[in-house]
Amino acid sequence: TVDLPVSQRLIVPAGESPPTWRPSGLIVAEMQHADLIVTNGAGYEAWLQTASLPESRLVDSSASVIPLRLSRTTHTHGTQGPHDHEGLDPHTFTDPLAFAQQLDAIAGALSAAMPAHQPIIEQRRAALRVQLESLSTDLQAATASLGHQPLAANHPSFQHLARRAHLNIAVLPLDAYRGPTPDESAMVLAWSQTAASSGTGTPTMIWETPPSTE
Repeated sequence: TVDLPVSQRLIVPAGESPPTWRPSGLIVAEMQHADLIVTNGAGYEAWLQTASLPESRLVDSSASVIPLRLSRTTHTHGTQGPHDHEGLDPHTFTDPLAFAQQLDAIAGALSAAMPAHQPIIEQRRAALRVQLESLSTDLQAATASLGHQPLAANHPSFQHLARRAHLNIAVLPLDAYRGPTPDESAMVLAWSQTAASSGTGTPTMIWETPPSTE
């Protein structure tokens, strides 16, 4: 194994939610000196809209991924308070082949920054791409029977996967950490009754995190 002369830093602290976290001014100032600043893009890092960073060293890894747009939904995650999802869907990484495109973008930026190490970067990119393509094949095989089944998710984070696997996933914004409000219960009941009446399968809820017993 050949080690690349790279020192990397994940700036989001453990336990923080990347879409809602905001870096301090000190962290932004430190990033000004980085050789490469890699982002997920597609609006995932909302703080980028107000941070001044060198464009020539900023790598938007999802720039080549065909975008998806989200309808506005508002929900909460435990004690984090309510927040909205609207605009571009940033959850590109739920589709392994879209993630492979992000891999290609990052590897290309690394090769441009370190041309002497391009062969090992390419070797590792190719090996990881094979893994992602295999994962995509497995996911599509596992979901092949769900194409007409009524599905809903408590968070709008599965749309890129849904597009790849040809799934129709409704979004029912529910907080997995607490029981539903009366309005939320009515929303779920209405969806499940409509879905059941279609006769295409059992209405099934997908949870981003395991829900509370409530």
